[in-house]
Amino acid sequence: MHQCKVKTQYSVLKNVVAISLSIFLSVNTYASDCQRNVKYYSSQQHDKFLVDVLIELPKGFDEAGMIEISGFQCMSEANDGQAFKMTMHKSASLPQFDIIYTDPDGLRFNNILQATVFPWSKSVKIDMQSTVLSDLLKNIPNYRFLDDKDKSQLIVMANNSIYLKKWAALRSERIVSQPLIYSYPLPKNEEDLLQLAIDEFNKNYSRIQQNQIDYVDRQPDEVLLSLFTLLKSDKVDNDSLSAYLFNEQVRRDVFVKDLLRSTINEIKKVELIQSKPLDRLAYVNVTYNTTSDARFYEQKFLLKRVQSEWLLSSAYNRKVN
Repeated sequence: MHQCKVKTQYSVLKNVVAISLSIFLSVNTYASDCQRNVKYYSSQQHDKFLVDVLIELPKGFDEAGMIEISGFQCMSEANDGQAFKMTMHKSASLPQFDIIYTDPDGLRFNNILQATVFPWSKSVKIDMQSTVLSDLLKNIPNYRFLDDKDKSQLIVMANNSIYLKKWAALRSERIVSQPLIYSYPLPKNEEDLLQLAIDEFNKNYSRIQQNQIDYVDRQPDEVLLSLFTLLKSDKVDNDSLSAYLFNEQVRRDVFVKDLLRSTINEIKKVELIQSKPLDRLAYVNVTYNTTSDARFYEQKFLLKRVQSEWLLSSAYNRKVN
């Protein structure tokens, strides 16, 4: 494995650093070569996606050393400023690339840089901006559960954040002067910028959600009434049903499956019993009977909001009204 010439000098007590680093060392004995994954990508497309990668170390990082990139259960040698390809697993719980630096004396520092890899990523630049963005996202508790379309808007906003740019500049200075000092705990000036960035992210999210709510065309009870009206007709097909479903897995919900098999005879009542637009949740009760059973049943449904649409997510067991 060749060495990557990176440019700067630092002064750290190596024996102290070695002790502090020991708890952060990762075991990569069983990690495969990332470039092998790229080579055989054509046979792995069902569970992986391919991205172009570029690493940009902080300016002034001058000490000769070696850098490696860690992906999903893989590791490869890498070069600053040289473009190459990587794969990422579609089901990775925390999809990101990490840059590992080893100094000439063999001291190793994990995650000197990192970058989150998004499902829509075509290319990934791993620099200090991507590193602080990745750290910001780890401090947003519900980030993983946000809608992908919302995420893409929020990422653009976060990358343009003055707080993240200031934080990236401060961390670059710190890494250049002492590259073997782990990133956490943060100095107070960086911690303050992180908190400001978190607040800004949450405000942006609330603003996006409110805009989507303002453009909602049909409320949850109206969506259910329309669905039941469709089920009452003889024009039901897969395409028309899909327009009402949160995802295709909803069809496998046992109570939704029973409903979709039925032909609705009469819709007696549709009632919105709870709506939390900002939480993207709503509950609706529907009282109805079918052509095969004259008794009226009351059934509760959960709907989820996706952007400005309310869609059926699941159903509860029905009971005789």
